[in-house]
Amino acid sequence: MAVELRHAREDEMEVVVDLLELVFRGGRKWFHNIITQDPWRDQRNTRLALVDGHVVANVQVHRRPVHYGVSRLTMGGIGHVATHPDFRGQGLSTALLNEAIGLMRQDGYHLSLLYTGINEFYARLGWTTIPFASTLGPLPKEAPQPSGLYAIENTTVPEGLPEAPGIYEQWAAGWLGSLDRSPEYWRVNGSWTDDEFIAEDHGATTRAMRDGRVCGYLRGRIANLSPSRCAIDEVCYLPGHEACVSDLVNAFIEAAREAGKECVEVDCGEGHPADALVASATELSPEADTGAMFRIVDPAGLLNAAGAELAIRLRRLTGSLPPSLTLDCEIQRVRISLGTPVTAEAATGPTDGELTSEALLKLVLGRSDAGDLITDGSLSWIGADRTEILEALFPRRPYFYARFDRF
Repeated sequence: MAVELRHAREDEMEVVVDLLELVFRGGRKWFHNIITQDPWRDQRNTRLALVDGHVVANVQVHRRPVHYGVSRLTMGGIGHVATHPDFRGQGLSTALLNEAIGLMRQDGYHLSLLYTGINEFYARLGWTTIPFASTLGPLPKEAPQPSGLYAIENTTVPEGLPEAPGIYEQWAAGWLGSLDRSPEYWRVNGSWTDDEFIAEDHGATTRAMRDGRVCGYLRGRIANLSPSRCAIDEVCYLPGHEACVSDLVNAFIEAAREAGKECVEVDCGEGHPADALVASATELSPEADTGAMFRIVDPAGLLNAAGAELAIRLRRLTGSLPPSLTLDCEIQRVRISLGTPVTAEAATGPTDGELTSEALLKLVLGRSDAGDLITDGSLSWIGADRTEILEALFPRRPYFYARFDRF
């Protein structure tokens, strides 16, 4: 049995889609679109295992630029991990995933994200479960009170809402982890080109109008979910127009009630005003998506890419700072130079502290601060002054990657 690992050729893409359709039992159009129409597509990122010349396993790396405050990071989305049923248990997916890690490191990726139901499989290869938070509860009997300042209109994205990219970009820049969507991505993203997904869904996508201007929009799901459930997935608005959120949410709840829905999920990111509005009208409970797993690919590269944002965070500290901070991050020792911008590089020699790769991941994603990590033992050998620097560099903040942007 001859095994070959390599990237896919253009003439093999339909064979790859055949494999994905077989393994995942459907979804052919989705897989075809997400692979062949990805604006950041790189043929090398479709990794194949062939046995005796036949494609039997696949791993896809989706390049995704994401916001990190004023900085940008390159994230590798791992998707379509599939092995033909006749060839499972031979380590082919593991081999392809290890190849993908090396490829991401070689190509300057900073971190990786995947979604799975078999967390243990990926944990042994370095991915860590970092749940995304959403909330779920009964559909409010009365919709939140609208501001009355905006007219709400049904629309579609992107055809009926050409203003959406500009609104999204201004809104997303304030979040950690939100996708830096390109114009091409808005045009061809699979969530919007799949006819089954965008079937008639009255009231699920709306825009807020004021003085002839689109000031915000809401994207959700009403008809495209189970009979009793609806979801608010994305609410974006221009600076100074947060008030339109109440009008958008009000219209969505009314449309969901007319459709006979009984419960609502809000998945717009922790601290989003839409979440607070719905919570004011019903009892919402946290619902963690434990299928999300992250991995840092290159610690020094990540911190260097985030340097402009980290420098802004350091400004809240008064007094003089040491020139640098050196941390042993388990997979790499990193020297962080505390200038403007902050820079980072692989280092040798003495360290100011040790932390696990998982601990660094939680700091970068805003899930923990330095105090949390000292308490649980994930961060050690660091003095009070260095702790203060780490707390300034990595405060607790929501990390958000939109459902519509998943792969």
